[in-house]
Amino acid sequence: MSIKLNVGRSEFYDKAVSLGFYGNDESGLTGKKDNVRKFWEEMSMKVYCRGLVEKIVKGGKKISILDLGSGSGEGYKLLTQIPPADPKDSVENDFLLTKSGIKEYLGIEVNKAMAEQGRLNYKRYPNVKFKEADLTEGLPKIVLDHEPYDMYFSSFSSLSHLDQNQLEKLLSQIFTMQGKAL
Repeated sequence: MSIKLNVGRSEFYDKAVSLGFYGNDESGLTGKKDNVRKFWEEMSMKVYCRGLVEKIVKGGKKISILDLGSGSGEGYKLLTQIPPADPKDSVENDFLLTKSGIKEYLGIEVNKAMAEQGRLNYKRYPNVKFKEADLTEGLPKIVLDHEPYDMYFSSFSSLSHLDQNQLEKLLSQIFTMQGKAL
């Protein structure tokens, strides 16, 4: 016997947000931001992303970032905490991409509660914005009408919610805009 759940894709995230799992809290031994995630998963993502981030920020200009499936903005925090590969470079800057080096960060999130939490988490940053949009139809109009972003970013398996055709359409749109996907 199979049981079909009639639950929206984002209902579980609504509950998680209401319980405080997506605020700017500290990590610990349990919970969404446990030490395993913080010191292993996030660190491996930073190492993986480092090369492209180094290339993008090398010229010293402020960059624009589109975060696909941004949730409450954890990608912003991850990108602004990538250490340089060479320890000598960290004498001047602890991290490759500083908050002041970001011209614009736009988080696209399907779940309204998550996008609202992102706005709350980053309310002190006027260059950080969150919009609700469903990526199953591809990039939203607000993105297609925008000049190409310097970086198209997605983390923590956000795009795993798309089927193969939806993902191919999304990636095709990104590459047509000549962005650097990460």
